Amino acid sequence: MYTNYIFLLVWAFVRDGGIDVTKRPSPTKWSKKEILGHFCDSAIMNIERFIKIQYEKQPYALPTYNQGEWVANPNYQDTPIEEILTLFYVLNKQIIVINKLM
Repeated sequence: MYTNYIFLLVWAFVRDGGIDVTKRPSPTKWSKKEILGHFCDSAIMNIERFIKIQYEKQPYALPTYNQGEWVANPNYQDTPIEEILTLFYVLNKQIIVINKLM
């Protein structure tokens, strides 16, 4: 069921080919591609958190990360949108699997 929602979100992101996903609203703001990349980074961090919370001593201390560096270093701005969307879809499907097993 949740997989369908992920698919719909991905589809909604790309259905209008007229959207410029690389345009930054200002030099300090992320483009739509970078925002989606940030969602991928968040998913990566959440996968780690969901797994560790099951076996580490409680209360579990949530690790933090430098969001700006995580968006800049993978260079989401120059990565094809199809690759970012695929990563987003696969990571979020894995989160669903992990959460079902918790």
